[in-house]
Order: sequence, then structure tokens, then C-alpha cells
Amino acid sequence: MCTHGHDHGATQPPHPTEQVAKAMLDKANRFLATLHQPQKDLTPGREHALFPFTHQNREELGYLVPSARFCPGLPLGAMNPKQLQAARELLEVSLSEKGFDKVKEIQKLENVLAAAEKANPVFIRNPQAYFFSLFATPSQDLQIPDRGAWGWRYEGHHVSLHWTIVDGKVVSSTPQFLGAQPIQVKNLVVGGPPKGTRVLGEEEDLARDFIETCSHNEQQIGRAQVPWDTQSSYARYPWLYLRPPLLENRGISYGNLTQDQKRILRNLVEEHASAQHSVVKNERMGKIEEEGWGDVKFLWMWGFKRGDPLYYQVRGKSFLIEYNNKAFSNNNEGADHQHTVWRERRDWGGDGKGGYGPDLLRHHLENHSHHTHHGSQQSLRQKGHHLTQARVLSTAAERWDIGKLGPRAVWMPPGSSSRPYYFGRGA
Repeated sequence: MCTHGHDHGATQPPHPTEQVAKAMLDKANRFLATLHQPQKDLTPGREHALFPFTHQNREELGYLVPSARFCPGLPLGAMNPKQLQAARELLEVSLSEKGFDKVKEIQKLENVLAAAEKANPVFIRNPQAYFFSLFATPSQDLQIPDRGAWGWRYEGHHVSLHWTIVDGKVVSSTPQFLGAQPIQVKNLVVGGPPKGTRVLGEEEDLARDFIETCSHNEQQIGRAQVPWDTQSSYARYPWLYLRPPLLENRGISYGNLTQDQKRILRNLVEEHASAQHSVVKNERMGKIEEEGWGDVKFLWMWGFKRGDPLYYQVRGKSFLIEYNNKAFSNNNEGADHQHTVWRERRDWGGDGKGGYGPDLLRHHLENHSHHTHHGSQQSLRQKGHHLTQARVLSTAAERWDIGKLGPRAVWMPPGSSSRPYYFGRGA
């Protein structure tokens, strides 16, 4: 036992996610090794991939079109082939094969939207405008291999994926946001997915299958007036700052379902979880088992048929899944714009209260107080406390100037006279 009271000789059973965390660590460091120094430096006006672990944008979820908001990170379009390969490998080891394919197809849908909007563009569509951000250099925060607190994010239009690793374990794989527009590819487009592709088809079909099994009384219980979109996508800490009906005790309880309904609902939850690496998916499902399916509830609004708008949420003690498919075309020919999000109380490795969970980051900081993490422990705790403030995504105060930049967009912080931030296809 060391002077700090830690028994470093005690053997602990390996955490299920340690192997995945190690693979992420290796691939993340390999990716960093391919970057040039300016691509790492935290310099205003420059696209870069590396941030301090305590950087405020680590706990932000963004999935809007990059030409409509500022996106931190290094975009695919600014990477050379070697960097692209390393970035791809990092994403591959973090997701399941199914999840990786979904992300690829979502990016390709940007080409479908660009073709559909060619005569009158709504946004700048760019499948290269997806951004990699690493928060702290993996394994370098502490002088112990495979330890330390770090995280990373992959983000762009309809994609926002977050992982937090502490003490060599994946302590959080949320928030997880995936979206799709259109919901089905009707025409073959160069660079787009094959005709007929439904990237998030199972997330819709399983929910409709469940709804069709409900009795009239169950439909009255399960249907509700709920937000027009996945509301938890806009809040940093949904359990603290979102009002009912999002998190109130409504919906059909799992305990009141038939065996067939329970099977469908479990399959639906597992489909959302299956984007992650199988080990992470199994840990999520195991957590629900541990907390008890009896507290899980399902509620929805709108239609029964494919093409009808549909919102639903699946809610348990510590997780929330939301899905929304809304009409987004000028003539309202049907719902054709999907959003899905998985939130947990431990998003970003926290406790859902705007702070660090006692068994996650706080435990890490206290047990390693004799090490340095980008400054003193006091400084890190102060920065961590700063991150407890609720932040809701908003672009109302942002000033945009797309001008003649073509595929590149510019973001100027409000009141800023400094060099603007460029992003898009890179230099």
C-alpha cells in the first residue's frame, strides 16, 4: 500500500470495457501521431483536433449542419490520406460494424440532400464536414500506462458520438445522436447510399410494430403530447433542466406488457444500443437489467403507418432514448427526417447532476491526486465545477457570414474582432 492509502498490489477483475478502451487508446494515439503540430494546437482560427480534458466544448452535443453552426475539431476534409485512415480506424474500433455502417451512410446522405436541393440550396452539404476532437492526450495525463481521463468525439450533420475513458475503462459512450434525411433513398445519386437504403429503418419499424400490438387502453396511456423534436438533444443535463412531459412518469410500463410486447421493446432498445461496440452495447443492456426493466416506460405520439410523423421515447432509471420522424418538406408529403438520441445520467462520465459521478471522474481525481492533469488538481476541480453550469444549445447569438466561401463556412463569435473560424473542406 502506498503513502496515499491505495493498495496497488490488489488485483481487480478486469472491467468489461477495458479491452475496448485499450483499442481506442491505441488508435487515438496513432491518429495523433499522424497530425502536424498546427492540427493539434489550440489556436483560435485554426482547425485542430486536440483539446484539454476540461475544455467546455467536451460536454456539448451538436448535430446541425456545419454551415449553420461552429464545429470544433479537425474535419475529414482537412486530413491527408494517412490521417483519414487513422481516423477511420479509431471510429471502427469504437463502434460495431452496424454502427460504423450507419455513420458512413448518414454521411453519404449529404450528397443525396445536395442533389435534391441543387436548384435552391438550403445549407452547404458536405460529407467531408465531420469533425474529430480528442480531449486530453490518451495515457499521457498520468505516468501509469492505460490510465488517465480522456475522451473523444465524432460529430457532423446528424452524427454526434461521445466517449469518455477513465482509468482505462469506457465510463461513458453517451450522448449518442444519429439522424437521417431522407429516411429512404429513392434515387441513385453519385456518392450517395444505394437506392432503397433506410439507415435508421429498424429504429422506426420496431417502434411501429410495438404500437400496433397495443390495445385501445394502452394507446390512451402511451400516447401523449410531447416535444416536436428530440428535446434532450438540446440540454446538457436533461435530468436537471428539462421539464415534463419529457421525463415525467408517463407511458406504458414494461411490467404491464405482454411477452410479445416485451420482446419487441427489448429489441428496440437493443437496436439503439447496437451502434456501439458489442462490449459497450452489452454493458448498456446489462445496466438496464441491473436496474430492472420494470421501471422502463414507452410513450409515443402521432401515426401508425410508415410515412406518418412519429415521436417516441423509452425511459428507464438512468437512460432515455428519443426518436423523432417529422415532415420536413415544403409540401408535407410525409415524415422524412429522423432524429435519434440516447442519453444517460452518466453522459460524459458524469452523474447527471452537472457534476462528476463519485464512482467515475471524482473517484479518479481523488485517487490520483498526486498526479497532474493539465495543471493542479485544484485547478481541474475548479474547471470541472465550471462545467456543471447548464448549457442549452443555441445559435441565436451567433453571427454568420457564408459570403463567397462556397463549401467553406465562417463563424464569428458574438462581438469578436478576432480571426474567424473556418471549417468545411479544409484548406
